[in-house]
Amino acid sequence: MAARVTGQPVKVALTRQMQFVLPGYRTPTIQRVRLGADATGNLLAVGHEAYEQSSTLFEFAEQTTEATRHMYGAPNITTTHRLARLDVPTPRWMRAPGERPGMFALESAMDELAVLLDIDLVELRVRNVIQTDPESGKPSSSRHLVECLRRGAERFGWSGRDPRLGVRREGRWLVGTGVASSTYQAHVGAAGATVRATPAGRFEVGVNATDIGTGARTALQLAADALAVPADLVDLTIADSDLPKARGAGGSAATSSWGWAVTKACRQLKAQIVDGIGPGGVEVSVDTEAETGAQKSTKQSAFGAHFVEARVDLDSGMVRVPRMLGVFAAGTIVNPRTARSQLIGGMTMGCRWLCTRRASSTSASMTTPTTTLPVTTSPPVQMSRGSRPSGSTSATARSTRWAPRASARSASSRRPLPSPRGLARHRHPGARPADPAGQAAGGAARIARTTPAVSRIVTYRLPPAG
Repeated sequence: MAARVTGQPVKVALTRQMQFVLPGYRTPTIQRVRLGADATGNLLAVGHEAYEQSSTLFEFAEQTTEATRHMYGAPNITTTHRLARLDVPTPRWMRAPGERPGMFALESAMDELAVLLDIDLVELRVRNVIQTDPESGKPSSSRHLVECLRRGAERFGWSGRDPRLGVRREGRWLVGTGVASSTYQAHVGAAGATVRATPAGRFEVGVNATDIGTGARTALQLAADALAVPADLVDLTIADSDLPKARGAGGSAATSSWGWAVTKACRQLKAQIVDGIGPGGVEVSVDTEAETGAQKSTKQSAFGAHFVEARVDLDSGMVRVPRMLGVFAAGTIVNPRTARSQLIGGMTMGCRWLCTRRASSTSASMTTPTTTLPVTTSPPVQMSRGSRPSGSTSATARSTRWAPRASARSASSRRPLPSPRGLARHRHPGARPADPAGQAAGGAARIARTTPAVSRIVTYRLPPAG
């Protein structure tokens, strides 16, 4: 608008301070995770509560506990989101909205449970993976989390680690290894596409997709593969409202949505030009309304497993991550180079984010990040960062137990959250409510134990972290 008024190019520049409030930010959260399991590690109950702030102008709720509803099987699952409406700017979607803070809490609690039950961290997760969606009961289109965990453990050298706490030190460095699962829903929306074969032997592909740097032009390679022609014979047109509709970029759903329509149109066109292309050319237009509607009978999600070696300086608390391995069931990889870059980028970003969190428990876990992934239709692929252990390596590190810097206020002096004006509550159908005992807004975690031979209850709470 300013450019139209002035007739000159206009650049809008935000100061560093403005960037923390005006464009949106990830809401601070207080989380409480409670796990109930039998003596063999099978989960019996999962409770995940999240308290978040929103503005008084517009209600925005980070879906912090969303992943907990779909991750591990348990007969009783309850998750809640509560909003405190404050006089602050409205939070917005940040990368991996909900999954990033929520998976950190859930996976940290799983580590605590594994230590209490004296069960390997990988094995505890494997025992609680089911092939149906825990929330809806729908069958999963694919669920390769166990394969990710098994293959990652083998490549990382997990079997040689010492599970005891605080046993591996190298000079002033405390060294340990950790594991965490990851997941992200595979969002796919209906889209349309047009493909035309010209008499000159070229192909024109059109879809009303917007490329904001997330790779809408990968549809070019998808079209070339479906047509079985070189990519330089395909011309792609996007961002034109006269073209068939396509959903917006975001939610790791762009390529899977647009690409489905493009490949469908290209395959139909290829079947029509078997006997050649006439002087007027051949054009095909399709949409994927029927295909996306048929997916409602199954649950589509991507899964992965992260393995990390971390070092903590005992004097300064500085954290180093010399080795990290990620194994992902990420579906069909359209471009291996860009996919690897995205996965490593997510892993690196997760490490940085983790080092700014504060956790309260009997001992806080340093776990690995979750990574956003698109679709799940094929076995796992592997991405690694840093050096790998040789086949004969003896990784004797324990699961890293890193105590972050303590809060300036004690747990007893923390004020409770304001009474929330907005409330979003989600419960597993038919589930019994988890034990509500204890203050949800308190700072210190509590581990409540029942009869040792019967079960363990783990409570893991995260205080506010902005």
